[in-house]
Amino acid sequence: MKKRQKVLIKSDKRKKLELPNSSIVYEFITPMASDKEINSKMEIIHFQLEPCSWSSDEFMIHPADECIFIIEGTIELYLAQEKYTLNKGDSIYIQENIPHKFYNPTSKRVIGISSMCPPIY
Repeated sequence: MKKRQKVLIKSDKRKKLELPNSSIVYEFITPMASDKEINSKMEIIHFQLEPCSWSSDEFMIHPADECIFIIEGTIELYLAQEKYTLNKGDSIYIQENIPHKFYNPTSKRVIGISSMCPPIY
């Protein structure tokens, strides 16, 4: 199968993922790993987290390194037993298989970017 060399993803055509029991919406900026025609080696995800809500009920653990960058707002990020506060412009690098989740403690929506390698979705 011939792989496509370039992929344009228009903002209104992004694939979305909404997890059950969560107030976060993920939009894929890059092709998803499940798209075998592309065989993407990374995943970049635009996310929005509603006010006073968690990214998930449980800690997330995945076999990929992840970098989170905050475009707007503030999150409290929990890495195992440690808590970090990230504001607009802040980023954090999370190594694979470290339990993590985050919380929006404010009355405004958080907007951010997550990059994962290798891709998991």
